[in-house]
Amino acid sequence: MKLCDLIRCNQVFQNNSNNAQHPVEEQMMATLKRLSCFGNGASVGMLARFFQIGKGTVKLYINHCIIATIAIQGPFLSWPNAEACQELSDEYEDQGFKVCVG
Repeated sequence: MKLCDLIRCNQVFQNNSNNAQHPVEEQMMATLKRLSCFGNGASVGMLARFFQIGKGTVKLYINHCIIATIAIQGPFLSWPNAEACQELSDEYEDQGFKVCVG
């Protein structure tokens, strides 16, 4: 299932304004672009120019998507139990990283 479909119904994407919000997909594109970049490429100004939107809009899109994604994290994100941590630690130790989980 697409992430956008999972978060589309979140309240952050709803408004009572005469101006409808841009599609969730567009907001997610800006968010994923920022999360996938580093340095100057991740700056709000760079993203605003890239997507031809305002700097405030970039911040709003990212906030919307992060709030909505955190709201659905339960079924998709969990901390490993003690056994899984040990397995991960053993795998990392085999690669030369002692006392490391991830």
